[in-house]
Amino acid sequence: SAGNLIGGFVLAKRQGEYICDGIAVDGSRRGENLGTELLNKGIEETKSLGGRSMYLVARAPEFFRKSGFVTIPREEAPNFFECLTCPQYGKTCHPEVMKIEF
Repeated sequence: SAGNLIGGFVLAKRQGEYICDGIAVDGSRRGENLGTELLNKGIEETKSLGGRSMYLVARAPEFFRKSGFVTIPREEAPNFFECLTCPQYGKTCHPEVMKIEF
């Protein structure tokens, strides 16, 4: 029904760098390119704020690779990698730290 949240994008700034701190689309709406649209809006917003790059931690790196993100060593990113405290880390989740430059 009208008014239901179907997706979201969280843009954060840490240590002077822009971070995609979360992106999600409701499972019933997957396959409609909404995730790509949200990511593109986040990139546009980052550029409009003067950002020259964006970082993220990807559980689905191939999705982000299609938009130009590349995997980088964790040490080359701002300190936003909170995965080490998650019980899924290294077991059911193998995230990659990624970056895109504009």
